[in-house]
Amino acid sequence: MLSAIITKVSRCIDCDKKIDKRAERCRSCSSKYKWNHVWELRKGLSVYYCIEEKCNKVVSEKNRRCGSCGQKERNQIPENCANFKDGRTLKEYQCKICEKKVSLESVLNGSGMCRSCSRIEVMKNPKTIEKISNSRKGKVVGRDNHNYGKTLKPHWGKYKDVSMRSSWEVAYGKDLDKLGIKWLYEPKTFDLGNTTYTPDFYLPKIKKFVEIKGYFSNSNKKKMKKFKKQYANIKLKILFQKDLEKLGVLYA
Repeated sequence: MLSAIITKVSRCIDCDKKIDKRAERCRSCSSKYKWNHVWELRKGLSVYYCIEEKCNKVVSEKNRRCGSCGQKERNQIPENCANFKDGRTLKEYQCKICEKKVSLESVLNGSGMCRSCSRIEVMKNPKTIEKISNSRKGKVVGRDNHNYGKTLKPHWGKYKDVSMRSSWEVAYGKDLDKLGIKWLYEPKTFDLGNTTYTPDFYLPKIKKFVEIKGYFSNSNKKKMKKFKKQYANIKLKILFQKDLEKLGVLYA
């Protein structure tokens, strides 16, 4: 004989409708119950509030706290917290490579690494390298590219209605004006064969180009070598952060 499985059905304490097992009243009775508290307050009858400071929510006579404050109190004890799960949420997790702090989600469902290390590892994957190389097939590089010789429009900030590429360039332009030195911004682009180069500033009085550099990448170094070989007679000065700080353009 099959034993009947008896499940407890929760019902509204006011109208006896079937409701969720976590609720006391159905939606309609719950809204009426809340409005009854408002009317009781207006009539001067007893109304009960959450005991937590700065909450002041209306609660039933048998409850000391509202739902949200009650949950916060329960969460103070780790074992009562809904997300406890053997204490795994209370532990601190570190990246496998650089030991930076990472989330539990990264450890359970991800690579267990921080974002930067994860990107580096992805780029080392042969499949990723193959996908990138396949996506670049057929793209025109060098002189045949329709953007060859065209510089991207600066958009970081403006000084004297001139759009510049960094705050350092803006600061350098202001410093030149303080010293009474005339300058032009990106007036000329030089052909380097399969690429081009546009210096940041040109100082007409001393006939010298000035390049403001933050991060000096390998591609930038190669471009500078090409420029010096092909245009050895043109003066070019590269200023880094330390140089700008010494000149008083930037302050450390």
